[in-house]
Amino acid sequence: MERRLFAMNIVSMYDVVSTPIETLNEEFGWFWGRIVLPHAHGQDASIMSDPYSYQPRNVSIGHGQTLYHDYNGAEAKLVLRELVDRVTKRLRAKGVEGSVIHVSVGYSKKAPGGFSRQRTIEVTDSPTVIYQTVVSLFDEFYTGGPIRRLGVSVGHVTTKNHQQIDLFGQVQRQTKERALWTAMDQIQTWYGKNACLRAVNFKKESTMRERNGLIGGHRA
Repeated sequence: MERRLFAMNIVSMYDVVSTPIETLNEEFGWFWGRIVLPHAHGQDASIMSDPYSYQPRNVSIGHGQTLYHDYNGAEAKLVLRELVDRVTKRLRAKGVEGSVIHVSVGYSKKAPGGFSRQRTIEVTDSPTVIYQTVVSLFDEFYTGGPIRRLGVSVGHVTTKNHQQIDLFGQVQRQTKERALWTAMDQIQTWYGKNACLRAVNFKKESTMRERNGLIGGHRA
């Protein structure tokens, strides 16, 4: 818009308010022409609460992380598991589940590039199911470069209001898994984020324990 205004010799707010509305409509179209002129006068009919009432059509919940040094594929999978645990904890806290699993991987400066892929599955909040999908995407598209950035998100999030019945015990397994993770969530709420963790979170490649001690992504 700035470039187009300069082309019309409009370089200040005074120039805007001095320009006929017909000229603005001709350049920017009827809609934007009618908006530019009132804004130049400092007039805005927007309601203050409007930005906060906006609800995106497709909600997603995710976490990303820039690593302290380059990771290989095996090390990255440990961090991906931790990201999945973080995402699914937020899903449980909100009482929602999702069906679009997204993975992003960024390589270091030594090997610029990376990939971003997603896959649609049955709606779930299961850390096991989501991690299996994440690893499947990672194995399919990872080319072996040194990894410096990782991200996981679950999209098309909806309120958990149904349960798919099967004949092979999947619902029972997921119910037990959800009860286990809910108990871990409560322990972490009461005694701290590092009070109850996976055993793999104590490996040297893990970033979970250190990041749990950060405030707003920074050391206190």
